[in-house]
Amino acid sequence: DINLFENGPEPRTNHTAIVYEEAMFVFGGNSAHNISLNDTWKFDLNLSQWTQLAVNQPDVPRARSGHSASVYKHFMVIFGGLFELKRELNDVHVFNFKT
Repeated sequence: DINLFENGPEPRTNHTAIVYEEAMFVFGGNSAHNISLNDTWKFDLNLSQWTQLAVNQPDVPRARSGHSASVYKHFMVIFGGLFELKRELNDVHVFNFKT
C-alpha cells in the first residue's frame, strides 16, 4: 500500500491542480482551519512522491483560494481568487516549470 498523502501537503479545499510532464502541481487553497495558503507542491506521478517547491519569496503569489490555473507551454498561469474569503483578487502570476 502507498500512502499518497504521506509527506505531502496539508488537506485543503478550493486549490488548483494541474498536470505537466508526468507531475501534478498543487497551488494554494484553504486549510482545514479556513486559512488561505500560497504553497506549491509537486506530485511525481511515476514515483508517487510529494515535494514542496521553494519559490523565490518576491515571486510567491499572495495566499488565495478559488483561483484558476492553467498550463501554457512550460508555464503555470494563476489568475484571481479570494484572499481570506473576503477580498477578490484580480491578478496574474506565472510559474516557469523549467526554472
